[in-house]
Amino acid sequence: MNIDEYPQDISQDEARLGFQLLLVDGIGALMGSRINPVPVPIVACVLSSSDILVKIFDLNGNVRYSHRRWGTYTDGVDMKDWIPVFSPCADLRQFFLEYNAGTHREAFPNRISPCSFTFRFAKDS
Repeated sequence: MNIDEYPQDISQDEARLGFQLLLVDGIGALMGSRINPVPVPIVACVLSSSDILVKIFDLNGNVRYSHRRWGTYTDGVDMKDWIPVFSPCADLRQFFLEYNAGTHREAFPNRISPCSFTFRFAKDS
């Protein structure tokens, strides 16, 4: 299990915005199995019962935030998966300004049927 794919530290700003160290069903090591991946600790903020904001590294090792939705595609693929809602962003404050104002837009609106996901606190396991 490789947790180096996800930053593990939580800044004061992130903690204030609700980020926590979580184990989220369906989010595992990037090189791990796509079928039932074993959850790894991630720094994330739960946005809703189907949406999460995950702290990630980009290909250059820079921190980004990935807005993902647990659900299925509406075009007939009947497999639940974490689907990126928009390109990862670097500016956390701008994301929350847009998200809370309702101006944050999906890359492909109405293509995801959201489902509830489960998580637990990483320190409890």
